[in-house]
Amino acid sequence: PRSTLFPYTTLFRSPTTPLNFSKQAVGTKSAAQIVTLTNTGTAPLKISSIKASAQFGVTSTCRTTVAAGSNCAINVTFSPKSEGAKSGTVTINDSASSKPQVIELSGTGT
Repeated sequence: PRSTLFPYTTLFRSPTTPLNFSKQAVGTKSAAQIVTLTNTGTAPLKISSIKASAQFGVTSTCRTTVAAGSNCAINVTFSPKSEGAKSGTVTINDSASSKPQVIELSGTGT
């Protein structure tokens, strides 16, 4: 599925947002789920930060600038520290808007 958030960027999500992680054993890390960030604008997209909330991790191939027409991958993992349902976010601060782009996350620690 494709979700246009701002005029200059489009987030292609697979699976769709929110990212739902299956049950994960406490103290272990899930396989990564990948979100592709594509700059559909005509100017470079400047990324100042990509951060995940507690119990979720994020790595990225995104540099500080994503050229027009280019994309990068955001890899999200889930590492529960206790049992039960967990929720969180990945927050992307970029030049497309004064408001961050947010990907909702959920998972269950077992």
